[in-house]
Amino acid sequence: MPGPGGKIGGATMQCTTRSCGQERSDGRSRRLRPTCIRRCRRAFCVTLALGGALAGVTASAQEPAAEGRLTVERIRSGFVIAPDLKLTSIDGDTGAVAGLYGGFITDRRLLVGAGAYWLTGEPSGVDMAYGGGLVEWFANPGGRVDFSVRSLFGVGRATLASRIETPVFDAFLDHAGRPPFRGTGHGRHWGGWSHRGHPRWDGIEWPGPVAFRYREGFLIADPQLSVHLNVTDWLRIGGGAGYRFVGRAGSDGERLQGFTASLGVQLGPP
Repeated sequence: MPGPGGKIGGATMQCTTRSCGQERSDGRSRRLRPTCIRRCRRAFCVTLALGGALAGVTASAQEPAAEGRLTVERIRSGFVIAPDLKLTSIDGDTGAVAGLYGGFITDRRLLVGAGAYWLTGEPSGVDMAYGGGLVEWFANPGGRVDFSVRSLFGVGRATLASRIETPVFDAFLDHAGRPPFRGTGHGRHWGGWSHRGHPRWDGIEWPGPVAFRYREGFLIADPQLSVHLNVTDWLRIGGGAGYRFVGRAGSDGERLQGFTASLGVQLGPP
């Protein structure tokens, strides 16, 4: 307690025996003067104001510390490997394209890698394989169901079957593919003469359409939209649909491009 003439909360309070009263010898106290009462009230109010301000500053200094807590979360990045199977239309037929792709995924959102695919079987006599760089972006990596956009850009090679017609010889054949005149009789030897003197044509194999196979290189872009089910942290099952664009293949590009429907599995990262 500050003594007489001390300072309380920046306010000077002077309390003397004359102004504030003193104990009388008979045990009774003198009454405080009005001036002393006003000064005591003022000092008390200032003290309460300073105490409240100090408490407010202390509380405000502690609140940001409580609100500014940091939450540490691990960024799930790593390598992904994914077998993939596609049903596709090719050269007017339907075939299956099997493949494998993989790469490095950042925060389970952006995948950058490469892939390779090959046509199983030979629908319509076509054999095809292609590969290249691959990019995939995921929209909702933290949810149970996720969507992605993926595309492969690369090169490929295909073996195609074709036919060359022979209209010159077709003019001498009937609807059954045989010469219309085969003579009135039949001899025993190939290309011989009948007993009536007419040449026998039925033993001659006339040239028909010629079939051959050739290789064709091309550029490819294979975009698709996919939906994934996050089974576990490292296993995702997905399916999608897209279109295979083929360029730099001339008229054969229309035979090699077509719609695709895929089903695949992604493994990693944990």
